[in-house]
Parts: sequence; structure tokens; C-alpha cells
Amino acid sequence: MRNSSVRWSSGGLALRAEEKNDIAALKDAARMFVEFCHSYSPHFIGRGMNSVGHARHYLSGLLGTQRRKNLEVIGQDVKGSDYQGLERFISSSLWDHHSLMDQVACDANALLGDEKLAGLYIDERSFLKKGHASVGVQRQWSGRAGKVENCQVGVYACLGRDTRVCLTDFCLYLPEAWTQDSARLDKAKVPEQCRVHKTRNTSRPGR
Repeated sequence: MRNSSVRWSSGGLALRAEEKNDIAALKDAARMFVEFCHSYSPHFIGRGMNSVGHARHYLSGLLGTQRRKNLEVIGQDVKGSDYQGLERFISSSLWDHHSLMDQVACDANALLGDEKLAGLYIDERSFLKKGHASVGVQRQWSGRAGKVENCQVGVYACLGRDTRVCLTDFCLYLPEAWTQDSARLDKAKVPEQCRVHKTRNTSRPGR
């Protein structure tokens, strides 16, 4: 890297406080962000579609300063993006998240992997929801809320070392009520191979 303390860490793009108003440091950070996105771009090209731009815009929005991170806010906040393009990218674009997460896991291992100091952590996390359309949502136990709530539940695998951690894989828990409702599964576009109910203990990342 050039003479700059801007760097990628397991927690993301890191800038010291004094660098946040430094034009050169900000430009270097922007360059590194583009290079980072480029390293994952092959996963978003194929089957006659190129979603590289939308993927970069979406990630830019997630890293932005806006408190809410929905598509409408991201479309307004990220220059060059548009709501319809982002919506198609999230809901119907064809790309293989398995190969993407495989690369993430390899990159995480390069940063954090160590036979003695690193560990693989597997745990579940819930996301509170108000509606009923999100895949897997229902009234169920939410560890985050400490009670039964309307939520989604995911099981996540992370590689950690010291105070640093990186997501390496995940699996969305699909309740039995969902797997027994083919119309609901069709509407949510749940892939056929994923329409199998597993308990939270057996719903785990990996293939």
C-alpha cells in the first residue's frame, strides 16, 4: 500500500479520527473500497446479467451514515444508484451466494486464521419484524429481545481472533409453518432445495 494508514481490517475500512477530514486519506479509502468490491465482482456476473454496480451501490449504502438502511434510503444516499435497480438486485438477480461466502471465508482466514489463537463461533441471532412477508418470519423466541416476538432467526458462523471477528457463513431458520405453506414459499421465492424444516440446532451454516 502507498504511504497511508488507511487500511482494511476485519471490522471494515478503518480511518483514524484525524484522517476523516484528510482529502488524501479519504481518496485512498475510496480507492481501497473500489478495489475490495472489484475482488468480489466475478460473483455478480453471469447468466446474462451484470449486477456488479448494484452490489457496490448496496454495500456503499450499508456503510453509509444514514441510520436506516432500507433500499429507498440507500437509493437516495448513494450517488449513481437507483431504487428499482437495487430492488431487482436484492429480489431477483441471479448470483451464487455460496461461492461469494466461500471467498469471504478464505479472505477471513488469511486475515484472522491461526491454529492456536483463532476460533470458529456458531450462534443464532434474531431480527425483529413487523410484517409477515419476510422469509421465515413468525412469532418465535428472540434471544435479542429475550421473549417471543415476531422475528426472523438466522444461524451464523464467524471466524474470530482476539477482538476481531468476521462472518464466514450463515443459514436462515425456516419454521415448520413455512415449509408446510407452498403458496407462501412460492411468493417469497424460496428455492426448492431450501424448503425443508430443520430445528435451530440442526440449522447450521455450511453445505
